Amino acid sequence: MRQEKDQDRRRSASAAVAMKYTPELPAPFVIAKGRGKTADLILDLAREHRIPVVEHRIAREGYDLFLPGTYVPEDLYEVVATIFAFVYSIEKRSVRRDESDSDP
Repeated sequence: MRQEKDQDRRRSASAAVAMKYTPELPAPFVIAKGRGKTADLILDLAREHRIPVVEHRIAREGYDLFLPGTYVPEDLYEVVATIFAFVYSIEKRSVRRDESDSDP
């Protein structure tokens, strides 16, 4: 029982920030953010819809700077761009792997 409480306490300390970016947007857009159970829900929904999840300290450290319904603050562009570049590289490798698996 104590172990479950410790896990819940650790889990509720988590933070999640959901963002999207397309070349048509002037900057990455903050869709949602949350801590604790809300963070868990954001992460569960992302995984359910096969949206990449990246753990990064900026979700905790910069949490108050991310406002849902707004663009990412300019002073966070560099770190957020690094995260998106990482996600795109993973997706690109996954597509290449899928294509090579389907070759006769």
